Amino acid sequence: MGRYSVLLLDADGTLFDYDQAEGYALETTCGELGLDYAPERDLPVYRRINAEMWRAFERGEIDPGTLSIERFRRFLDAVGANGAAGNGGARADGGADPATMADRYLGHLAEGSFLIPGALDVVRELASLARLAVITNGLSRVQRSRFSGSGLSEYVEHLVISDEVGSQKPEPGIFDVALEPFDDVPREQVLIVGDSLTSDIAGGVRYGIATCWYNPDARENPDGHVPTHEIRTLAEIPGLL
Repeated sequence: MGRYSVLLLDADGTLFDYDQAEGYALETTCGELGLDYAPERDLPVYRRINAEMWRAFERGEIDPGTLSIERFRRFLDAVGANGAAGNGGARADGGADPATMADRYLGHLAEGSFLIPGALDVVRELASLARLAVITNGLSRVQRSRFSGSGLSEYVEHLVISDEVGSQKPEPGIFDVALEPFDDVPREQVLIVGDSLTSDIAGGVRYGIATCWYNPDARENPDGHVPTHEIRTLAEIPGLL
């Protein structure tokens, strides 16, 4: 048996190319609602707001439903203020209210089963070396659709989504659910791999399992959460086992 017999794999930013899915969903949604959308101008605005909302979610300050709609309320206010939306931010067709935009966006995001290059090959190899689960902070409607279209389900025995279990990384509750099928495995044989220091690494550290920070861009670590391992490519994961 290798060092780790159970791997908990993060989804977005680790296996899935979330940036690609996000850009596709936002551009398609704005087009449907008649908003004057320019990716280079408006996508960074949305990403900043979305990141703020997800950090609030990780802190337990908001629920998924609030997150889903409030990020678009703030986005519409922001692009309206700088004239990025149609008619200076006016809801041109009467449908670009935050709730409508959120619903359309999630539908298109659910279509975005874009994997990071090489992810499927790595997961296929990992499945021959350990038991795999995917553990993700996300919405069930989006994550189940993207997962089913990705080709990963053949190799991953357990998909754990915060929206379904009522707990999110870094809280211990979602880790409890993720490890239920592996209750005979000691924690020292469990490794979580993810790109987020505040959810994946912080959660793993608090839960008492080994952690691997997927850091392809060689970002600095300002958070004080020291991972057990740090990698630049997914292809390095099998070597950790």
